[in-house]
Amino acid sequence: LAQESGIRTLFFKPVGNLKNFAPTHSAHQEHLSKEQLAKWKKLYAQGRKAEKQKDFSRALKFYTKAYLIDPTYAHLCFRMGKIYFAQGDLETAKRLFQEARDYDTVIVRATSDMLAMFDELKEERNLEFIETKKILEPEAPGGILGEPIIEDNVHFSLKGHALVGRAMAEEIANRNWIAPRQEWQFQRERPYEEILGELGVDQGLLFSVFIKTASYFGSRYDNRIRYAQK
Repeated sequence: LAQESGIRTLFFKPVGNLKNFAPTHSAHQEHLSKEQLAKWKKLYAQGRKAEKQKDFSRALKFYTKAYLIDPTYAHLCFRMGKIYFAQGDLETAKRLFQEARDYDTVIVRATSDMLAMFDELKEERNLEFIETKKILEPEAPGGILGEPIIEDNVHFSLKGHALVGRAMAEEIANRNWIAPRQEWQFQRERPYEEILGELGVDQGLLFSVFIKTASYFGSRYDNRIRYAQK
């Protein structure tokens, strides 16, 4: 509609918290036999027990066997991703975190299929968008999106907002949409922390925000506890 009306439009390609936001709900493949499902459940329970005991290598062995039976159970992918991340295997961790997001039966983050649509529309309709993850990933631990850049499922932290806001200004300036780039005063840019101070964003306000956000997570107790700890 914007194109048809001659309105310049710029999208951000969606991103989500992969590393710290567990799936909402998981489901098994329908074709699993009763025997396969029983074996999977036993392996998963053994993996959970070992993980609680902080025996992560043993937990990963059980989880891997369960994964071979059904790799589409979102919480299994997420738990495996956390262990691989802690072990420093970032490539495997990222793949598993992405699978956990994609197999989540309650979709609250853009999936791989949704993200692919942006690339298709770029080719078919000249859709213009910013590759948001390229802006945020360098600031994320291990290059995997999550805290402290994305706070819950998709919402940016103060630093995340500052990064994407700066990128948007840069993109619009490069396109000369508002004024020629030479008229933009990027030399006056200041650290976002300095601007927050002027706006009154201090530790007291952040404390209040974290406490209020804790209730937002509802039954997601791990996240509620983490925010209370913050």
